[in-house]
Parts: sequence; C-alpha cells; structure tokens
Amino acid sequence: MIFRPDRLILVFVLAFLGGSSSAQDLETFTTNKSNGPLPRDFTELTSTKYLADYGQNASTGLDEAFFLETRYFIDRLLLSGRILFNEPISNYVNQVAKYVLKEETALLESLRFYVLKSNVTNAFSTDQGIIFVTTALLAHLENEAQLAFVLAHEVSHFTEKHVRDRYIESSVANQGTGQYERAGLEERVRKLSQYSKDHELEADKLGIEMYLKTEYAVDEIYGAFGALLYSYLPFDDRVVDTTFLNTPEMTVPGFYFGTEVNSITVEEDYDDEGSTHPNIKKRMDAAIDVLGDQISNGDKKFVVSEAGFNECRTLARCEEINLLLAERNYGRALYCIYATEKRLGVSRFLDLAKVKALYGLTVYENVGRYSEVTTAFNDSEGEISRLDFFLREVSNPQLNVIAYRHIYNASRKYPDEVFQEYERLMLNEMAVHSDLDAEDLEAYSFDGYLEVFNDTTGKFDIKDSIEKIDASDLSKYDKIKLKKQLRALEVDTEEIRDPNKDFHLFALADLVSEDGLKEKLLSKKHEGEKDFAATENETLNENGFSLGLEKVVIVDPLSVQYDVKNQIKYIESEQLKLKVAEVYMAEFKRISLERHLIDSKNLSVSGIDAYNDIGVLFQWVMEVLEHERLDILTSSNEQIKQLIEKYGTSHFLFTIINCTKGKMVFIPATYTELTAFSIDAKNDRIEFVYSDKANYKPKGKILDVYLFNILYQLDREPNKRR
Repeated sequence: MIFRPDRLILVFVLAFLGGSSSAQDLETFTTNKSNGPLPRDFTELTSTKYLADYGQNASTGLDEAFFLETRYFIDRLLLSGRILFNEPISNYVNQVAKYVLKEETALLESLRFYVLKSNVTNAFSTDQGIIFVTTALLAHLENEAQLAFVLAHEVSHFTEKHVRDRYIESSVANQGTGQYERAGLEERVRKLSQYSKDHELEADKLGIEMYLKTEYAVDEIYGAFGALLYSYLPFDDRVVDTTFLNTPEMTVPGFYFGTEVNSITVEEDYDDEGSTHPNIKKRMDAAIDVLGDQISNGDKKFVVSEAGFNECRTLARCEEINLLLAERNYGRALYCIYATEKRLGVSRFLDLAKVKALYGLTVYENVGRYSEVTTAFNDSEGEISRLDFFLREVSNPQLNVIAYRHIYNASRKYPDEVFQEYERLMLNEMAVHSDLDAEDLEAYSFDGYLEVFNDTTGKFDIKDSIEKIDASDLSKYDKIKLKKQLRALEVDTEEIRDPNKDFHLFALADLVSEDGLKEKLLSKKHEGEKDFAATENETLNENGFSLGLEKVVIVDPLSVQYDVKNQIKYIESEQLKLKVAEVYMAEFKRISLERHLIDSKNLSVSGIDAYNDIGVLFQWVMEVLEHERLDILTSSNEQIKQLIEKYGTSHFLFTIINCTKGKMVFIPATYTELTAFSIDAKNDRIEFVYSDKANYKPKGKILDVYLFNILYQLDREPNKRR
C-alpha cells in the first residue's frame, strides 16, 4: 500500500487506543527469568573478548581503548542478572527479528537479541552484534509491526557501524571523567543509545527500507514514533475510575481525586538542540520523504503472532510494575496496576502488587518521607494526574485505613504467608506509626450508624417532652432532674459523622464489631511503644563487632581500579574481582564461617540459576539501600525468602572495592576504599558494615588481611572466644 500523510492524525489516534489483550495467567507470576544454557556472551571473561575482538579488527584503525571500554560496559550489563533470554519475551522478540531479516540470513546469524529488564524506554545495539530491547519499550508498543520497525532501526545502527563512530566522536569529551562507570544502570542504558542526529536519521532510512520488505503496515512506522514520543507517560493513559479503591465495606469519595486532568505537554516538534536525537517531527518528516510513493508488501500489524505479542507485552508490563515498586515509585505502580487490571482482570500478581504499593505509600507517609515516593499534581501529566492528586489529598489516617482494608481483604482472599505478613505489618503501622486514633473507629457502617442515631433520638420529640414537663404539676426538683436526663439524649447534628470526611472511620466496622480491632490496635500501640524504647539505643554491628553467623552468601563482589587520570583500568579491575572472590573462598584456620559465592565472572553454561539469583539480589539490595534503614518489607521479599531457603541462610554479603591513584603530598599513592555490608534477609535490615580507606595496593597478603577481617567479624567462632 502507499502511505498517505493525511492519515497521520488517524494513525496516532488508533495507535494509542490499542487493541484488546488476551488474558494472561498471572496467578503464579513473580518476575521474568531467563532459562536454558547460558549463551557464550555471559560465560567468557571480558579480557578474553577484548583480546579476540581487537585481534580480529586490528585493521579497522580502532585503538585498544574502544574494545576495552565497550566490552567492559556491555559485560557489566550482561552480567547484571537483568538480561532475559530463552523465555517468552525474548523468544518472541527473536521470532520477529528472524522474520524481519528473513532475506538476510548471514546478517541474522551475526546478531543476538536480548531483552533488558529496565524502565528506560529504549533499544540499542553494540558493535558485537548484540541488540537489546528494554521491557519498558515492549510495554509501550501497540503491536508487532512497531516492534519490527524498532528492530530494523537498531540492526541498521549495527550494519552502518554507528557504535564505533559514536565512540570516536565522544571519546575526547569523556576523557578521564570516569562518569560512565559511576553512573547507575538506568543512566548507562540511556547513554548506550546516544547517536548523532545524522546517524539516527540514517538508521531510520535504512530501517524503513528493511521494513518495506515485510508484510507490515507502513502506518505503524509512525505508530512506533508515537510510542517513543509518549514513553515518559505510563504505558496506558486510561481514565481513572474513582471507585477503583472502593471495597464492599469502604467507599472512597470521588472528590478526593479532583476534577482536573493535567494536559500532556510534549509536542512532536520539541526543541532538540540539546538532544542527541532529532525530534519526532523531523524523524517523521524524513520518513515521509523516504517512503515517497514506495509500495509496501502488506498492511498487517501482526505476522508472527498476535497472541505472542500480547503475552510479551503483558509480561513486560508486569515487569515494569515490579521495577516501579523496587524503585519506590508507588503512585505510578498503583496506576499501572489499575490499568492492567482494567485490561486483564484481577489476579494474584496484581493484588499482591497493589498490597505492596499501598503498604509502601503508608510506611513513607507515617515517617514523614511521603514526598519521596509520590508525585505532586503539578508535576504530573495525563490521566495519572488524578491519582497523584488523590495521593496528596488523603490524610494520614485515611491512607492507613485504605491500605489496611485492602491488605486485610487480600489476606482473606489469598490465605498464604506473604499476604499474612503484609497484614501483620500494616496492622502495626496503623497502630504504632499512624495518626489514627483507634477510639474514633466506628462499629457500624455509615448507614448503620445513621440508623442507630435515628433509633436513639427519633422515638420521641425531646422538645415536646420538655414542654410537657414544664406544664406538669411536678416539683421543681423533679422537673430539673427529668429535663436534664432528656437533654442528655440530645445530639448536635453537627457532630454526626461526615460520610465524605470520615469515610475511613466506618471502613473497618466489621472488624471493630466482630474481630476486636480497636483492642488489637490499642494493644499493638502499647507493645510498639515498649519495643521502641527497647531498641532506641540499638547500634549496627560496624567495624569491630562479631556478628556470630554460621553461613553467609557472598554476592558478586564489585571492584574498579582507576589510573592517575581517573580512567578505568579494565583488565586490572577484572583481575581484582577474580582475586577478591578467590580470597573470600580461601581456607583460613581461624574462620569457621561457611561461605557460598555467587560470582558473575565464574558462571558456567549451566549456571542459569546463579545468573537469575544475581538479578534478584541486586534489585533487592538497591531497594534496601534506597529505604535508608527504614523498617519496611522490600517488594522482592517473596523471592528473597525463596533464596533464604535455597542457600540455607538469610545473610548476604555485598562488597565494593574502589582503587584510585593519586599523591600523598609529593609521593605517589594508591588509595583503596573497601566497603562491605551484610543484610539479614529475614527483615531486610543491614546488620553489619565494614568501611575502610587507606593507602595500599589491593593485592597479595594485604588484601588477604582486609578480607579476612571482614569474615572474622561475621564468623560465629569469635563470639565464642570472647
């Protein structure tokens, strides 16, 4: 077919309406995990890859630094535990790629397609032939054709060697900063797709030519551009149903959601002067020029499988919810849960995610850190802005009651350990940390409350009765006594509960009347005050204390060495990492601590479980650190409990070594900063911290001594000898 520019507006409208998605079985879903044997990309040392690739490309004129830096950065990503392969999402992406490249078999064989668990909406390629697509991008796409164009675009970056050109252009600007290594994972993902505007337009042009050889509809090229343009919004811009937090026992008044929806401000022709990418309008205009009067081979949105796309997108959206919870973006997570529930219906996964979001919001509200995990209405765009308004509008007692009502109901719907734990914790939050006065909770629903009130005051007219007493022959004393008793029955109508302002006080009526909730809250409050007094002076085991552990899991130690120009010494960094792992697992006469090492640099082809565990553990530890010792259950606690059972311990040790060169006065010095901390996964608390910075080179017996000291402080035997 021939694309007609006058259909552009209609294309955008249809693209964002989206089709229906087949229901997924999300009852047992927790997170997406890779399967099968580990590909070679994950089992070879970075130094081995660098030497082989540099040797094969010596004639290209690229220096060693290119191969060192790119292999190192990509390996950090590959070994993060967040790459998906041999599972439904990546299998589907590979099927689409195979179709797009059906006439380019040699090219297809030189490429590998992986999916990265990330909430950065992105896709990028490497000069090695690895193409990554993020789960966030898959969550935002509307059909298979849009995915096909994204893949064609990234393949074009590879064939035109744009990655190598980008390195040459940026190497001088980034010389000696060390900024890339120190950036977080999400920032590194963004930087991996920063091409020049010319390269972007060239990849669009070649990608379109590749796309036109398929049976996909040309219009969907513009749909893909639209998906990218609006990717900063949630994956669905669905009108908020103000009753979605209601339960059979609780009605949240709709006015708490406000009446305004903030406009979506981004435009296709946004200012791109400071951006690496041309704006969407320029890309669309260029695409129209490329297309001209060319005729495509078809008008399909799906060729490989519509059901496969729907499954892929649903799993990607569920992963986005997981990541939002781990990132403490509870408001956006709640909106995405709502949107997914509207599309697919309720499920255990979505119910548990809602529990986690409401629990997280409440804990942060109760400690005065609510602004960290919510978005101000004025900073929000689209339909989610009404939910953001609501989250800032409800009071502390109201939020606590809403959360507890939902968590209590979920714990009855799913009577398993996970939901029971959240109910116990939420009850404690409401009793000990909230502003709710348990005495204010009513034992009646609001309708029942009004009925009791009317029964009490409506059986007779108090004013008429007083007039009759005054007209009677009773003594003054009897008249005063009777009128006093009657007036005691009078109720000021202004004191009647307001069903809008006080909806939360009736939301737990069944639990107050039948389950003794008031007494439980008062008892918990008293216990909580005693516990706080007992733990007020509790200190963390830090540099010099013996923790008394029997077993610890050592999680993928991190190490980076820098030269005097603050540039990473890649080979030395990898060697140091291997050495740290070796020392940790060495036999020490004075150490009886049982140790299990999970090391990304020592993965075998059959090491898929260890690889997935690394992903879970690093997502977990980042969330623990973000909470800053806050007493809160992490969103991945369910998976962490499985690892406790798997490894036979709840203690996980994380280690970071940074080694920099400098001068001490005029004498060359090597500063080594060693930080290690252990987390007790039973309660998600940091239980031990070791931190030291000194002038020494991390090798030989010196490194042995420092790591021995860490193990010694964790060991149970030193406790016995004290």
